[in-house]
Amino acid sequence: PVLGSTPAGSFLGIGSSSIDQVVTTDWGFETEPQPYLNGRRIHYARGKCLGGSSALNFMVHHRGSTASYQKWADTVDDQSYTMDNLTPYFKRSVTFTPPKGRSLTNVTEKYDASDFSSSGGPVQVGYGQWLTVGATWLQKAFETMGLQETSGFNHGNLLGYHFSQSTIRASDQTRSSSAAYIHAVEGDSSTSKNLKVFTHTQAKRVTFDTSSGRPKATSVEVTALLGLSNYKIAARKEVIL
Repeated sequence: PVLGSTPAGSFLGIGSSSIDQVVTTDWGFETEPQPYLNGRRIHYARGKCLGGSSALNFMVHHRGSTASYQKWADTVDDQSYTMDNLTPYFKRSVTFTPPKGRSLTNVTEKYDASDFSSSGGPVQVGYGQWLTVGATWLQKAFETMGLQETSGFNHGNLLGYHFSQSTIRASDQTRSSSAAYIHAVEGDSSTSKNLKVFTHTQAKRVTFDTSSGRPKATSVEVTALLGLSNYKIAARKEVIL
């Protein structure tokens, strides 16, 4: 828990070797053999915990490009997935805190407040209080190469550079993951009564009732406590994957 919530902990368990993983929170996936890496399989860290991979990653926050969302919308023949249509939901999902108190005084972060909404959402986005000296030299390198500084990677254009926004909680400088959606309703009695989270539990199989001739999902088989306990969780209405 300490490593997961502390930003510096993101550097642990993400190496290329399969033995470099935190087994309690990582599925331990590997890539196929890579021909340009002498046939090596590379460890691909994926989160096996509340918050999923957002509990393991480097916390850099950005949205995709306008063209990538348009490609998605065209592929599934549904224009709901365009950048313009998704942006209101992006804005509602996070709360943005402007930068302040960096340890290096020669750094000024540029950001566009219109990329976020004033009401915000459960996932916290902001800036860390610490910055490596090397980052300022990278900035000079990018300038020399002709790259333009941007105000962020949230408005569909990913060409350029900026000091990255991160999923960091400004109040205590801890990681904010998608588990924030669960934590947001824990104290709300009207909502939390409809939510139950089974930790240390893995879904193994969806079971179906075929008596009517048409299969209907009725429960989920799960295993818990490292396989020592196996049981079914029955569904009153439906099973959603």
